[in-house]
Amino acid sequence: MIDTHAHLNFEAFNTDLSQVIEQSFSDGIEGIIVPGSNLNNSTLGAEIANNHHGIFAAAGIHPSHVDDLKANWQAIILNLALQQNVVAIGEVGFDFINRPDSNGNAQTMLLHNFIDIANTAKLPIILHSRESENEIIKIIMNHKPQYGCVLHCFCGDAKMANLAISAGMLLSFTAMITYPKNQYIRDIIALLPHDMIMIETDSPYLPPQSKRGQRCEPKDVAEVAWQIGQIWKKDVEYVDKVTSDNAKAFFHI
Repeated sequence: MIDTHAHLNFEAFNTDLSQVIEQSFSDGIEGIIVPGSNLNNSTLGAEIANNHHGIFAAAGIHPSHVDDLKANWQAIILNLALQQNVVAIGEVGFDFINRPDSNGNAQTMLLHNFIDIANTAKLPIILHSRESENEIIKIIMNHKPQYGCVLHCFCGDAKMANLAISAGMLLSFTAMITYPKNQYIRDIIALLPHDMIMIETDSPYLPPQSKRGQRCEPKDVAEVAWQIGQIWKKDVEYVDKVTSDNAKAFFHI
């Protein structure tokens, strides 16, 4: 089982990172992707990946940090992207909730820059989208990432899911699908092609329903797989194989 989005480079894991990693692999996790949200934790993510077998990093700047860019940020990201264990650019994209005062122009320019970096480095992109799926899809259709892209933590509607799939984007789901109120997401998953889905935790955020109020960890991706199995009427082993195969093909790991 592969957790395709876990922020092991965040402060929540500062004191017990090694134990969390060890426990995750003991519980059957095969791989973990650690995305960056700024220059510092993108660098840290690459270091974690270099020091732990089975962990891979992505380098990116979250759209909420669009005003904090250093002059040489593109060179730093590209340098990280060329490292062996960095397998994607991300997380990058649009966030119209954390930046409600923004008209999106700065975020648009930043995303275009990241698509160019990803194409130069021959890497896929991990996309963050909050209240911005229409804008994301329009950009992706007109400025295509040549090595693929995934909408992480997908919680859009069925129309957005179909548009994303039509544009060649994968969708990744978190333990939000275990929350009782999110039946609409479970209904969407039931209709999606199995080869376009990945699973993630977005650790330390979004714990499964059974752990609400607690820190989420990569091992909790098993509950995401279980829930998808219930939706698809398949066993967990099937969901594990399908989503892991999808992740391996997408990230080339």
